[in-house]
Parts: sequence; structure tokens; C-alpha cells
Amino acid sequence: MMIVNFSARSTALVVLLLVALIQGCTDVPDRISVVGNVTVPSQESSPAIQLKKTEFTRQETMTQLDSSGFRVLSWNIYKGIKKEWKSDLQRFAKQCDLLLLQEGYLSADMHQLLEKNLYYWHIANAFCFRNTVCGVLTAAKIKPLSQCAMRQQEPLLRLPKTTMVTSYPLNDQDENLLVINLHMVNFTLGQKAFRSQLEAVASLMIEHQGPILLAGDLNTWNKKRLAIVQQFSIKHGLEEVLFPDDRRSKRFGKVLDHIWYRGLIASAAHIEDVSSSDHNPCLVTFKVQ
Repeated sequence: MMIVNFSARSTALVVLLLVALIQGCTDVPDRISVVGNVTVPSQESSPAIQLKKTEFTRQETMTQLDSSGFRVLSWNIYKGIKKEWKSDLQRFAKQCDLLLLQEGYLSADMHQLLEKNLYYWHIANAFCFRNTVCGVLTAAKIKPLSQCAMRQQEPLLRLPKTTMVTSYPLNDQDENLLVINLHMVNFTLGQKAFRSQLEAVASLMIEHQGPILLAGDLNTWNKKRLAIVQQFSIKHGLEEVLFPDDRRSKRFGKVLDHIWYRGLIASAAHIEDVSSSDHNPCLVTFKVQ
């Protein structure tokens, strides 16, 4: 077996080659925008709202999330590049009330799947890859009350990562559920951009009095990044979901995907083994504390 040691120079060269390759196929908008199938109030963080109207007629069966139990999927779907992503996502969609997707890719197949399963959805436009919107995508069986999209530019790749913050009503509760769908920056020389993206949602969390769910591909592939996330969670009173069958995807021996929560009780946490992405999906059921 041949062992290859990458120097700092060779690593930088690989990154530069990736930049050239990716930027040749991508279009990064000047400002953050949101595409979705329902109009909701939005914060100033996402001023350029571009909404797609649903082409399907739906009959609303739910107007609030069930505070006694709702199922959540958090999954980096790898832009739908690999085979069988559609059948896997369809299987999860049948059992989940909330879908939090990272590297969402708003292809015709994705749009059709979301509409077929009667989801209300929004995607925060990080960039367009081959004329198709990419970014974090949040979908729910009920209409959101509000949404706010943010983005943080990758210092090396120069392609942004996005964050979607959405709120939903809960039955038998005075407060709403705040859902934060994160795809954290990846290629950085230091931790400034990583910390900045995380801190961008802090004010919304401080203002929110109800339950909070924060999940996504946090790219915690080294000790420093993981420590930043852990310190942030302690500061804001978040607990992390523990997976008994912990087969979450790793880089350099570190877990990348996390689900944190406040004011909720987690159960039935499960990691699904799939070949349709380079990340395994995280599923968990929550009820209000």
C-alpha cells in the first residue's frame, strides 16, 4: 500500500485546482436569495426573495407541528450526484415532518418529490451549479411562520455556505419552534469564518423564547472546530442528540453532522447507512419538554 504525505504546498495546489473546476460551472448571486413554494415573512438577512409557486393543489391536513412528537431528518444530500438519492429521500419523506437538507439541489426531480409529499419548502441560494439552485433546504409538512436566510463565503473556494432559520407553530404551545439548518464553511486557514457563521444565528436564538432545533453538516473535522461548536452550545443551553448506532460520517476521524436542541426531548435517534450520499442521514424524534 502506497502512503502519500501531502505538504502544505500540495494541499494548496489541490484547493486551487478545485476552485478553478468548480467556479467554471457555478454562478454566485450578488446577494442571498430564497426560493420556495410558499410566501412567509422574512428577515432582512434575505432581502431578495424569489418564490416558486407550487404547481400542485394541496389540502392542508396539518397547521401545527405535533408537540407530542415530530420526526426530523438532517442530511447532506451531496447535490443529488449519487444514484438512489431520490428513492432514499422518498423513503425518509414518508416518515418525517421536517427535512433539513444540506447541499440541496433544486432539480426537477427534487422539486417534484417535495411537492408530491406535500412539503412546504425553502432553499437558501448559495450558488447555481449548472443553472440549478444549490444550498440548504428546509421543508416541513406545515407552513412556516417566518424564514431568514444567511450566507458565509468560503475563504478559499470563494463559494458561499448558507444557513436557513425557520419558525413553526406547535400545537398546545404558546411558543413556536425555531429551526436552524446549517452547512458550515469547510476550507479555511483559521477559524474566523467558521466562528462568524455560527455566531450569526446567536441573536435570533437569544430572542427566541421557545424550543430550538439546530442541525446540519457542521464540518467539525478538527478539534478546534468541534470546540467552537461545543462552546456555542453551552452558551446557548443546547444539548446534542446522541446516536446509539453512531455511524455518522467522519473526516479525519471526526464526526461532521450534528443535531442540537433546547426545550425538547429527543428519542428514537438513528443513523441510516446509505450509498446515495457521502454523508449518512440523521433521524430523530422530538417532543416538547
